[in-house]
Amino acid sequence: MSELKVFYNPSLQENLSYRHLVENCTVEPDTGLLLLPVCITFKGLTEIFQKYREGKLSIKVIVTTVLEVIEKSVKTTEVVFEGIRETVTAKQLVEADIISETVLEDLKKGKTSVKKVIEDENLNMYLKGKGCIAGILLPDSRIMTIYQARQKGKLMPGTALILLEAQAATGFIIDPIGNRKFSVDDAVKAKIVGPDVCQKLRSAERAVIGYKDPYDGKIISLFQAMQKDLILKDHGIRLLEAQIATGGIIDPVNSHRIPVHVAYKREYFNEEMNQILDDPSDDTKGFFDPNTLENLTYLQLMERCVTDPSTGLCLLPLKSKSKKINIDDHMRETFQTTTVTVKYGRFKGKHTTLWDLINSEYLSEDKRQEFFKLFKGEVSVVDLLDLGIVDEKTYNCLVDGKMTSTEVMKIDSVRTYLQGTSCVAGLILQPSNQKLSIYEGQRAGILTPGTALCLLEAQAATGFIVDPVNNKKLTVEQALREKVIGPQMYEKLLSAERAVTGYTDPYTGQKISLFQALTKDLIVRQHGIRLLEAQIATGGIIDPLKCLHLPLEVAYRKGYFDAELNQILTDPTDDTKGFFDPKTKENLTYMDMLGRCVKDKETGLCLLTLNDKPKASSSSGKSWLAISSCCSV
Repeated sequence: MSELKVFYNPSLQENLSYRHLVENCTVEPDTGLLLLPVCITFKGLTEIFQKYREGKLSIKVIVTTVLEVIEKSVKTTEVVFEGIRETVTAKQLVEADIISETVLEDLKKGKTSVKKVIEDENLNMYLKGKGCIAGILLPDSRIMTIYQARQKGKLMPGTALILLEAQAATGFIIDPIGNRKFSVDDAVKAKIVGPDVCQKLRSAERAVIGYKDPYDGKIISLFQAMQKDLILKDHGIRLLEAQIATGGIIDPVNSHRIPVHVAYKREYFNEEMNQILDDPSDDTKGFFDPNTLENLTYLQLMERCVTDPSTGLCLLPLKSKSKKINIDDHMRETFQTTTVTVKYGRFKGKHTTLWDLINSEYLSEDKRQEFFKLFKGEVSVVDLLDLGIVDEKTYNCLVDGKMTSTEVMKIDSVRTYLQGTSCVAGLILQPSNQKLSIYEGQRAGILTPGTALCLLEAQAATGFIVDPVNNKKLTVEQALREKVIGPQMYEKLLSAERAVTGYTDPYTGQKISLFQALTKDLIVRQHGIRLLEAQIATGGIIDPLKCLHLPLEVAYRKGYFDAELNQILTDPTDDTKGFFDPKTKENLTYMDMLGRCVKDKETGLCLLTLNDKPKASSSSGKSWLAISSCCSV
């Protein structure tokens, strides 16, 4: 039987070459095979059916013939994947050390499919990369393209251009609203970017499609173009770093990303450049965070982005300028040099700086500003007037410039409400005059664990854990890291610290005060009374929203205190005297404890006077039982 001519274009009335045939094919997503369009027909179909009607061919022979043609077509068709801009063959992926020869053979034999192979995240990354910074997320949750943000004044022109160049150099210009990808020219047509940036973005796009070597006309990579001085080094480094951060260096000839060792082999990268990108200086941090005004690497900036749940795109959140608290250099340096380990999310099990953590997706913008406000203790003069901390006359003097904030802070009552007075900060031993922290006193056997815990909870509930030796105020987290407290008391002190930072109402999710938490039975009543009494003794009840002490009448008005509890604290009984004097073995109020302290001449801190060595006595067991009952230790 003569061979069937199966690849025929009826409109042109001619056989197609293999090249033209492939150009008219589409990729089948499940198998990766090239499929012929419906216009491709069997030229000998009429002849076959004519022979069938004449009885010269059976239906079985026709089926066998057609299946043989299809099988031959499948075996001679290459398995292909979708790359960045072009299709990629399985053979190309083998040559790039992305898939193995075994996988290639399984694809050819039909033992596996493209759909199954690309389930491998690593392979998918080399083919399509990870998401770049696709757009901007505004404080009101609106999404903007990078170019829109520039046009609306949300981003500076230079910042916007650099982010758009990174998009172009990593694959496509992104429309985060419609979840669409464009080449640069198509992005201009779709008005995703303006014509004013078109030429610069076309230049950046060559990092994907390749640069043309002016000497031999060949297509070369971004790194090779840098080496031949076809682009500026700083510009090239920025684009290379964006490629690596989003999945790897792009091979423009083969339209996919490649492993580093393959990039070395193909001379698309070298050790010197790898070192530069591994250890970036300010000179090579080519991207700008519009929120913190820092120069960052592209990877660092991506880590400060959030993921759009509906599209999976990476969005850079812009912070509200009206709510933004200015961060001074000292504050920034403190956060940048403080490392933490996180148990959950992207940083799980990793050491990261507090600064990177604060500026990541872990914290909402409101929480972030709340944290800065807590750390800095910044409050507006309007707040001070509203809370009755300054009067109208002082307020007007401040507004008119007749008084400075420094002068206002010198007013005793204002300073007390804003900063509080000293808690029982530590111990001073006599006659040696040695200063100890509360925890050191416990470890030395001078304080029982229950007594020490009560005093440390009072510190946490009035602002900070205090290191009286070094005159430092620390959060509970910092105190544990600096060994000012022990790990066995960490969770209880975190709970006490919420008297300052606020409790979360389980019904509404809103932040509530210590007293409100007490009335909702979120904490044990006796424990809450002890912490409230410590706050009142050191300046007043703390407003966790404003991070300051309140006058009593304002606390009443805001629902942070009431007359019944005021009566309990005004006329304390032994049941409500929640603190223990280790020297006299008495149960005392916190105010009474403070009255038995001395003020350290160097620091102004209140220190409890005790003897150098604990005195052994038969009453030691009795005092331990008394204090353990009131502290629930």
